[in-house]
Amino acid sequence: MSSSLKLAQGFLKDAQKASKGGWFSKPEWDLAAQYLDKAATAFKAARHYEEAADCYAKASDAYVQINAVYLAAKCFENAAVLADTHLKDHEKAVTYYSRASDLYRSQGAAADKAAEMMESAAKICEDIDTNRAIQLYDNALSIYENEDRGRFGVDTFKRTIRYLLDKGRLSEAVDIQMRLSAVCEHVNNRFELNKSNLSAIIILLAFGDSVEAGKKLDEFGQDVTFTRSKEAAAAEHL
Repeated sequence: MSSSLKLAQGFLKDAQKASKGGWFSKPEWDLAAQYLDKAATAFKAARHYEEAADCYAKASDAYVQINAVYLAAKCFENAAVLADTHLKDHEKAVTYYSRASDLYRSQGAAADKAAEMMESAAKICEDIDTNRAIQLYDNALSIYENEDRGRFGVDTFKRTIRYLLDKGRLSEAVDIQMRLSAVCEHVNNRFELNKSNLSAIIILLAFGDSVEAGKKLDEFGQDVTFTRSKEAAAAEHL
């Protein structure tokens, strides 16, 4: 037995003892969380990845007991990485990433991190479950939008649109493209807004909906900045 494994098992026993409490004492969740976190690190060093992921998940629950929400979220993130990279347990990885996202978001000041966790879960599902991947991407985008962090989610919007186009989900791609345009307009990012408007027209034409593409061009034409842009000129020639 390696020294790391012995250390991990020792930390795990200490954590179990701290979490139980006694006749005249309550569970010491702060100690339990620390021991479980250390046990996870030691199990990881010993390459016992399943035990490491389990300890991270249990450490997260213990951190929640003491309202250390950010640390709880970080533990689920660590568990997700192990589940995905070493265990190849995609279902468990998605679950852990989703839990991490919920905790990061509830923490209040980590909306971007919450969205990042949802996106990580979506990437895992891309080649496994298309509908679930799309839903998880949409969850990530909604976090950016609802928390007024859209300017930091532009790349995620674009990645989602590319994925939808790759899967032939053109109608949904248009919807996401228009949401991206709304975000760009909200933050006054004219450069990205012009590109997004042009992309929406291109997608509609690819979808065979020239009528709606024409309507969008007329709608975008109400914006003087767009009409003077190279994107508008390109749209006119499509």
